[in-house]
Amino acid sequence: MTYDVAVWRHAGSLTGEEAAAEYERRMDQSEQRWEADALEPACSELVELIRRMRAEFPHEEPIWEGPADGDLASQADGEFIYITMSWHGGPDVVRFIAGIARSLGLVAYDPQDEAVIS
Repeated sequence: MTYDVAVWRHAGSLTGEEAAAEYERRMDQSEQRWEADALEPACSELVELIRRMRAEFPHEEPIWEGPADGDLASQADGEFIYITMSWHGGPDVVRFIAGIARSLGLVAYDPQDEAVIS
């Protein structure tokens, strides 16, 4: 089992329904860009989020799944990233992401619970 979090840049707040619709739109867009090998570089806010995640959770075994080199930024598509975390570390990382997302102007969304967590 994993914990999944979608994070994107968004000004203002979103209702649960708005966040669900925006998540679906961004996920579809990102999948299309992935298939076309046309992902955009991670925005500065996502790069900062990932930097803080690495600093906070410097485990020998990565908590999050992704490329072998651990470069989560390469998994981002501009202002959007979908992060999958292992069960053993997920709850701590989810709380951490939710705690800093708003300060960076990011929305953190739990697609499994269909809820905004930041």
